[in-house]
Amino acid sequence: MAARASLCAAAFALVLACGAVCGAETPKPAAAPASVDAANVYSPMDLDALRQAIGRTTTVEGTIVASGENKSKTVRYLNFTKNYHESLGLVFFVSKGGDKFSIEKLGVWVGKKVRATGKVSEYQGALQIAIDDWQQVKEAR
Repeated sequence: MAARASLCAAAFALVLACGAVCGAETPKPAAAPASVDAANVYSPMDLDALRQAIGRTTTVEGTIVASGENKSKTVRYLNFTKNYHESLGLVFFVSKGGDKFSIEKLGVWVGKKVRATGKVSEYQGALQIAIDDWQQVKEAR
């Protein structure tokens, strides 16, 4: 039994040595997925792709169909679909922007095609990008 174990160990060492001498590469762990490049533009309705981008900076482009604010008036939003669960939404936290993100200023975007860039997150099953600065939102051509 000891001779067999010794033979197995010698064979294993030979395989390793042959790999090193023959130039065989050591397997490398799979690379982590690359972060979503802001140069790639996604439809705000492409929820499968955007779910893969949670936590990463992403650019979306589409036409705004609605604006509003939550009941407690702490969050304002721009939506790309009437039902906000059918697309990613742009959210504006009043505590971070106040009048900079007034209802009137958001309303100007309704009907316009926009390109927005920011970190994708999920809140209660809905995908969103928090907008901290108007530089993140541009009118698209």
